[in-house]
Amino acid sequence: MSTDSVRTKMPGAGAPRPGVAPTDALSAGIRLQSLIMTRWLAIAGQGFALLIVLFVFGFDFPFIACAAVVTASVVLNIAATAAFPASKRLSDREAALYLAFDIIQLSTLLLLTGGLHNPFCILILAPVVVSASSLSGRSTILLVGLALACVSGLGLLSLSLPWIPGESFVIPLMYQVGIWSALVLGIVFTAAYGWRIAFETRAMSEALTATRFVLAREQRLSAVGGLAAAAAHELGTPLGTIALVASDLADSAADEAIFKEDISLLLSQVDRCRKILRQLSADPHIGDAVYDTLDLGTLLHELADSVPAGSPLVRVHLLPHDRFADGEDLIDEPVLARRPEIIYGLGNILNNAVDFAKSEVVIKADWVDTRLSIEISDDGPGFAAQVIDRLGEPYLTTRPRRNVNVGRGDHEGLGLGVFIARTLLGRTGGVMEFHNRSDGHGATVSVIWPDGILDQDVLVDGVAKN
Repeated sequence: MSTDSVRTKMPGAGAPRPGVAPTDALSAGIRLQSLIMTRWLAIAGQGFALLIVLFVFGFDFPFIACAAVVTASVVLNIAATAAFPASKRLSDREAALYLAFDIIQLSTLLLLTGGLHNPFCILILAPVVVSASSLSGRSTILLVGLALACVSGLGLLSLSLPWIPGESFVIPLMYQVGIWSALVLGIVFTAAYGWRIAFETRAMSEALTATRFVLAREQRLSAVGGLAAAAAHELGTPLGTIALVASDLADSAADEAIFKEDISLLLSQVDRCRKILRQLSADPHIGDAVYDTLDLGTLLHELADSVPAGSPLVRVHLLPHDRFADGEDLIDEPVLARRPEIIYGLGNILNNAVDFAKSEVVIKADWVDTRLSIEISDDGPGFAAQVIDRLGEPYLTTRPRRNVNVGRGDHEGLGLGVFIARTLLGRTGGVMEFHNRSDGHGATVSVIWPDGILDQDVLVDGVAKN
């Protein structure tokens, strides 16, 4: 059983287009204005520090050269502001170049003011953190490499730290190595940690967007189906009356009184049809009691029937019915609301099982009081040990990234299928559990509603069970 099918083979469901995986498009683009404002803050801090050291402390250092380095940032900021609109979003490459300039500019300033002896050398982490949280892994690695090169260069070559005239500031070599090591570890750790956190946040955001897309689409399809069923159900009786009256008219056309009465009835029924149609037009979400609810067995058999011909056999077992056949009392079968979350979520799990089954898929349902459980198992290769504890995470996939036959699912996966199913079923109070079959041949996914399906959707004998 796979963990990544985002399509379903159920009629009318289709395949959602949730977008690309976060590994393909990690950044929606950093606003240029954000980087410009951040750089103005850096320029203000650098200029203030230079003026304090020169005029307050009176330390001797190459002020003109340092001022020129700061001025380079000012010129670039002004040029960027003039050349591009404030709303411009930088591409991954443009943002990386922008941050690379900041690393080089800060390193040059540190080179002129003591190198790693300068306590402000810690600020070289800032561009790396911005990159890790906003840019692709490739750009972040390049910027980390640049930052490490600059830090190493500052450890080997730099001017003396501005200090009290007539005194020298000397740091033991071992301590200098410690500063360099701390900066290197800090750059690598913050970059790795920041990129990972940002990656997971983006992945979750994109996966939830895909889930909302799927649910909205299923709700629209369900609304269309409910509208059609309601129209057919509501219009069936008056149209039948019209047909009957029309038949009677043909037989009794010679009797004027009866003819007049029948015509009046015919017109009233036509008017009723018009009122029903106006009501449906005014409220497209109107439902139909026959269409909007179905018993559990019907739902599971509909899912099984949706599997394409030529797929492994899908068998449905309603365990209380099986026990009834063995002599126990029959427990009333739950009646469910036709909710898109349940239909799509279970359908997605079933399709994954069909894709990886060798010969058959078994659906088992059991219920007692308000507790309901549905188990879908296949006789395929089962879940890999290294991923079974992470099943349900977005973009966790066991399918190849290229079209290679895997079971019967010859397609590439994004790793969203189980996440979407888990999210949708979780909205109804369902809890998903994953495990391999005890006989070692196949995987099983269980969905359990310990307190019944939420929103009074589980009915027994017409009574809602909460």
